[in-house]
Amino acid sequence: MTTPPSICYTFSITHTLFYVMQQDTFTRTSGGVFLVIMLFHLARVVQGWEGTINGWAIPMWFSYLAVLVTGYMAVNGLRLGKK
Repeated sequence: MTTPPSICYTFSITHTLFYVMQQDTFTRTSGGVFLVIMLFHLARVVQGWEGTINGWAIPMWFSYLAVLVTGYMAVNGLRLGKK
């Protein structure tokens, strides 16, 4: 019995069955994750939310940069997932 080409399975050392994600599914999923991150940073920029991590204030320029970088990664991930 052969495995269909669209689904790959592999065994780990403990013989647990794992699903190996296809490349187009992976790129669409990662593109969607980056899109959500970009939207949160965009909301921070538009709403003027302050962000702190362990008492350190995150500068607003960080969110401007994050919108550009994560937006680029989201667009490319979603675009490559369609091919």
